[in-house]
Amino acid sequence: MDNDNNIIRTDEATEQIYEPEIVKPPLKFGRLYGKMTWLFSSIAVMIIAVNIFAVIAMMAVRYYFPELEQTNWYETVLNSVAFYFVGVPIAAIMLLFSRPDTAVDSIRSKTKLTFGKWMKYLCMAFAFMYAGNWVGNIVTGVLGLIVGHSIENPVASALDGASWIISTISMVIIAPIFEELLFRKLLIDRMQPYGEKTAIIASALAFGLVHGNFSQFFYAFGVGLIFGYVYCKTKNIWYTISFHMIINGVCGILTGYISSKIDYEEYSSVLESIGKQLSNEEAMELVAKIGKYLIPMIALGVISLVVFGAAVTGIVFFAKGIKNISLEDCKYDISAKNVRIAAYANVGIIILYAIMAISFITSIIYY
Repeated sequence: MDNDNNIIRTDEATEQIYEPEIVKPPLKFGRLYGKMTWLFSSIAVMIIAVNIFAVIAMMAVRYYFPELEQTNWYETVLNSVAFYFVGVPIAAIMLLFSRPDTAVDSIRSKTKLTFGKWMKYLCMAFAFMYAGNWVGNIVTGVLGLIVGHSIENPVASALDGASWIISTISMVIIAPIFEELLFRKLLIDRMQPYGEKTAIIASALAFGLVHGNFSQFFYAFGVGLIFGYVYCKTKNIWYTISFHMIINGVCGILTGYISSKIDYEEYSSVLESIGKQLSNEEAMELVAKIGKYLIPMIALGVISLVVFGAAVTGIVFFAKGIKNISLEDCKYDISAKNVRIAAYANVGIIILYAIMAISFITSIIYY
């Protein structure tokens, strides 16, 4: 009797130890490579379409409506229409032709973030943006020494003298919605079954490349990693759209608008005049100039401190949570090496590399 009980217990233990093996469906490298080529060809075609449309539109405006070139909104509107209402729809249509792979079950489902977790990821996005901007400044500084002139951030150049209303609509509303739908929703959804790590990095890489210059590439790539991770975890595109809107609004529009109110040459001369012996008239003029720039400089200082504080907080959150990062592997029976080759060396992304290399070189020469 005891022996029988022992046998039963052994069988039960065996049933608990051995679990059924999950068999992944096979996937041929050629099929994956072809799919990746199509996905990233959509981004390359988008960039080509944007440039063709922009050139044709500029020629038409110069010939039929030359007075528009003198307005402070012309360049912003032209670039926005070309990218978001011509290029992005073309890429989106191409991506929609490649439906997300439903041959395997997706474990991820739409989940909600608490406000605390939303803030945590926002701080991480600021941290990655801050770090990327720092790297970008170093790279452009070195390249500036090589080419013999300083390299400006195209965003700062575009905002200089631009219509702030049009710029706000473009950068804070249109850009976050269209870009997140394209690079996170459409692109990641189609890459996620082949591994979330590859989907996040490849989509962030494409996102950084399409910005077309070294000043923006590194921080766009950095925030793209955070946006991609949050989207993979939650499947809720509105979280990344909200992050994108806040970053563009605070670091692009708000700081740009306040900076536009400051004549930095005059401000430097004001600082140099402090402590010098001045006449009563010169002293009154100096006080007036100090008052003129006091509020904008305080506002910039407060924004800088808030962004820096958020970035430092984000670094702490990231350092504490990095060990808990979990990304799902490829759902198919194919080597990780072949997935990486298909994602980063497909024909579509190679074309994108070539196109954006021209843009990056141009940004060094002309900015």
